[in-house]
Amino acid sequence: MEHVAEKNKIERLGVIDLGANTMRLVIWEITDEGVVNLLDELRETVRMAEDIDILGIVSEPKIMEILSVLMRFQVLMDAMEVTETIAVASDTLRRAGNSDEVVTRISAEVGIDVRILLGIEEAYLDYEGIVNSMNVKNSLVVDIGGASTELLWIKNGELKESTSIPVGTLNLTRKYALNDVVSPRNHIDLEDHLAEVISKVPWIGSNFFNDIIAVGGSARTIAKVDMKKKRYPLSILHNYTLYDSDVISLYVTCMAKNLKQRQMIEGLSKDRADIILGALAIMTSILKSTGIQNVRISGKGIREGVVYDYVRTKHLIYSDMLDRSIQNIMTKHDVDQSHAEAVYYLTEKIFAGLKPLHKLGREYDAILKTSCMLHDVGMSIRYYDHEKHSFYIIINSEINGMSHKDVLLSAFAAGYHRNFSYEISNINYGQILNRLDISSVEKLGVCISIAECLDRSLSGLVYDLSVEIDDSTVRIIPYSEFDLTLEIFEAMRVAERFRGIFKKELCIVHRNSPCSEE
Repeated sequence: MEHVAEKNKIERLGVIDLGANTMRLVIWEITDEGVVNLLDELRETVRMAEDIDILGIVSEPKIMEILSVLMRFQVLMDAMEVTETIAVASDTLRRAGNSDEVVTRISAEVGIDVRILLGIEEAYLDYEGIVNSMNVKNSLVVDIGGASTELLWIKNGELKESTSIPVGTLNLTRKYALNDVVSPRNHIDLEDHLAEVISKVPWIGSNFFNDIIAVGGSARTIAKVDMKKKRYPLSILHNYTLYDSDVISLYVTCMAKNLKQRQMIEGLSKDRADIILGALAIMTSILKSTGIQNVRISGKGIREGVVYDYVRTKHLIYSDMLDRSIQNIMTKHDVDQSHAEAVYYLTEKIFAGLKPLHKLGREYDAILKTSCMLHDVGMSIRYYDHEKHSFYIIINSEINGMSHKDVLLSAFAAGYHRNFSYEISNINYGQILNRLDISSVEKLGVCISIAECLDRSLSGLVYDLSVEIDDSTVRIIPYSEFDLTLEIFEAMRVAERFRGIFKKELCIVHRNSPCSEE
């Protein structure tokens, strides 16, 4: 954990983001342990950048619209008893000749103080939002806004480079008339312009990147369209992966359609149908110039960066993003922490002891931790069928630092631990899981089941265990100074399934300590 000297009481934080295209309010509740839960959000399309591009200022009608939106935001914050508000505006507003007037009027008429971010500050907050929610080895971050696109190079969790290029969905749409039918001349000029702009960023052409991490509303829209097209079985946008061919194909499709036809594309909201071509053109140009093949979507950006930065300065928090996510879920659902930790510890020992049989590697460490710590999270709904509720909660919770596949495997392992009749369907999730994954889940699940039984009384009676394997038998030896009649009886219920998976008999022998005689 990161250390902070003072803890605070439960509070509610409202974060307002005045973007070039959209204004958003997100309200979080933060506990004294630094656990963060999203409570509510509002979004309004304002398109402030259109005024600035054309007039060089924010017009009076647009200012009035901004004030009206912020007043509605304030109504919700008052109703939700928000204790602190942080409002930031993109660097787009700084380019307006009357930016000081806009900020002053917001403060005077709504009572909200807005800080206009510098380009480097936007890059830092994007960075914070991403590295606190995704594993990043060597990625090019592309945050497409209304008037500009932020480019970041993150390598091994470190921000190496950042550049802002003056192309966004709104200014490209206006300049090249992309809102409806696009003329061949504008199409060619658009692509030539983007190729020229991107070529002027020296560090992009001289470096290799594993993937693109796409940030922002346009990126999420592209992902939604792709998910609908593929009938993707999960509804998780964050960390969703698509390929260069997917983006380029959608770009070609939208370029061939007029506005009404675009509005009919499943997953594409009507308020983005007129500007989506700009985003797709930017992404396509970057993909072609870099040769990057994979695109990951980040649902976390500037707003989440503000929250992570705020929480870290005021609270005791888990530095590891997965541990933080697990703890958030456990706190929210009032999971028995001691039992979860006991099951995790014992499962680790069993899983390690059985490695000669299952042959699974370190890539399952995070899956094992998540499924063990959250195996009983479904109890918050009800005891009966709680393994099914655990499955549902895991795949619908915010778990940072894991791929969609690993989240799904964790959910299945947690669901599988208690009820072996619980069907693991490869039909609904065939896009994500294969038969080997199902086999791995069964092995993980049976280990969790034995470990849970060895803590059946929820008292932590077993302080350690060892595993012995011979030609026909696996002997699990729990160490405890207490009577384990109940625990061993319950654990041996798994014996038949264990035999089916590992092709060996299960034997559980209680010893007081590793040095005691059998």
